Formats: sequence, C-alpha cells, structure tokens
Amino acid sequence: MAVLVRDVMIENPVTLSDEATIGEAVEVFADKKVGCLPLVDKSGALTAFLSDGDIVDYVVRNVHRRNNQYNHIRSWYQVDCFGSYLKKCVDDHAYQAATHHVITVEATDTVRNVSKLIQKKHLKHIPVLDEGKFVGIITRNDIINGLFKDYLANPDAECVEGGQDDDF
Repeated sequence: MAVLVRDVMIENPVTLSDEATIGEAVEVFADKKVGCLPLVDKSGALTAFLSDGDIVDYVVRNVHRRNNQYNHIRSWYQVDCFGSYLKKCVDDHAYQAATHHVITVEATDTVRNVSKLIQKKHLKHIPVLDEGKFVGIITRNDIINGLFKDYLANPDAECVEGGQDDDF
C-alpha cells in the first residue's frame, strides 16, 4: 500500500496571519527556525505562502527600487539610506512578499506522486489540504522519508524515476 502525504506531513505547522508585517514574519522564522510560513486568514484558511527566500527577494527588490528612486537625493546629500529603506520594508505586509498562487497537495495524495511534483516545480515545501482545509506542510525531507517507507513496504514496486506519466 502506498505511503500517503498525511502519513509523513508536518501537522499543525506554524502559521502567520495574512495581516502580519515582514518584521513579524522574520521574528517567527528566527524563533521557530522554519523556512516557510503559511499565511492564513482569521478563519485559518490558507491565503498565501511565504518562504525565507520570498522575504529576501522582496527586501532586495524594494531597497534597490527605493535606492534608484531617490538616487539623486542621496548623491546630493551624500547619505547612505539603506537602513531607512530596510526599516520601511520591515513594516510592509508579509502578504506583499508571499506567493499567492500556491501549489498545494491533498493529504490523500501518494508520496510518489508528490515527489514528482516537488521535483518538477523545484519546491522545498508544499501546503497540504484535506477536503479544502489547510492541515499541514510536506517538505523534501518528508518526501524522502515517505519514499523510504514506501520502498521498505514494497521493494519491488516501480521507482519514482521509472514512471512515464508526466501529469504536472
């Protein structure tokens, strides 16, 4: 019997309100030592997905944009404005930096099928839904553990790489 996502996923992961700031998100990343945060609304529904890479991209892009926008002022007064630009980014909403078109999987999907998706889309984390409700996260490490469990349960089954279907 195939190993399902629900058998290896992280249940009840750390989440963040979709109204939180980037500064608050950074604090949670540091305190909880996580690499992603599902953004949820007041009812707990998944609205976006924020990775540590999303924050770095957002901050760099916005500091660069603001720097270019005020370059003539900076050169006139010979002022380094990086700190003030960074402070402005910290107060921006985390939702602005997050991925909005989130790829999700179902808790009842097989680990083998999700491994194909994670490889094809180059993902590190995927939110897991159960009947449309956000219930967890599956990571690359969870996939590896699941594939190992799957192999131990049925060593003669077809390998992930051996399949020809490319549904994604």
